[in-house]
Order: sequence, then structure tokens, then C-alpha cells
Amino acid sequence: VYDLDVQADLLVTVSHDQHCHLVDLKNGTIQGTFQGHSRPVMGARFMDDVVVSVSGDSSMRIWDAANQRQTRMLDNHRARINSIAIWSSSSGVGQQTTKSLSVCCTISDDKTVRFWQPSIGRMVRFYQMKSAMPLCMAPAVNPSGEFEVTVGTSDGRIITVDYKTAKLQ
Repeated sequence: VYDLDVQADLLVTVSHDQHCHLVDLKNGTIQGTFQGHSRPVMGARFMDDVVVSVSGDSSMRIWDAANQRQTRMLDNHRARINSIAIWSSSSGVGQQTTKSLSVCCTISDDKTVRFWQPSIGRMVRFYQMKSAMPLCMAPAVNPSGEFEVTVGTSDGRIITVDYKTAKLQ
């Protein structure tokens, strides 16, 4: 298992088998399997009533959690996507920025940090790194109530990228 996320009584797991598995935490049974990625799935997050997954196939896929069907695929990255973070529209922060749409961020071996509104299939903006690759990230909300992401890089640096400007803080 490469990654997992929990929402209410559901768990989503991802792994090398190129699938996302939806597990009922009450009884431990697999409720569904999302199939469509052609490489290992590196991350998944619940976003309102959908699951968003990212993969080594350079794609981000949006899945309807209720019927386990893919509703959208976004493939703007040019290399493996390593991680995903979500700021839900129900969080109550950053509403002036996102117009009540959930926002996510992905980091990739293509040396980009990308911000998305996956429910409408839109990449909002991205930050192109000069030399290092982004390896890990942590989403946050800054003191002004805006989204930002702190990223650990392959050259040992820690950077913070602002959602509104896609620039370093």
C-alpha cells in the first residue's frame, strides 16, 4: 500500500497493482475497485463525494465513490505524479480563492507543483522547479486564509508555494 485516506466509514488504498480499493471500515470488506491507471497508483484522497487518484502513468483520475466509475481524467503532467493534497470546499477557508470548489495540489517528477480544480477538470496554475524534483508535500492554510503547500525537494530544500500566485513564499 503506497497511500491511504479515510472519510467517515470508508478507506481508500492505492498500490503497485494500478488500482484504488474502497474499503468499508465497519466490516473490513472491499466495497469497490477503481481500475484505469496503467502504472502504480501513488496517492488518493477523498474530495467531497469523489476519490481523486494520481499515478505513475502521469494522470490524475476522478472517481465517483458511489458507483466506482471514473468521471474525469487529467493528464497535464509529463512524468510520474508522486503525491496529492486536497483542500475541500467544505473546509470553509479560502472560499474567495476557489469560489467554493475544492482544490488539490499534485507534485511530479516533471519538476512541477500543480494546483487543480478537479471537479471542473481545470488545472489552475503551476510552479516549475528549476532543477530539483518535489518529493513530498504538506498542505496548509496561511494566516490570510489562503491555500499553500510546503514541498520537500530532491536537493534537500523546503519551499512553500502559494496557491493564488504559484510563486515561492
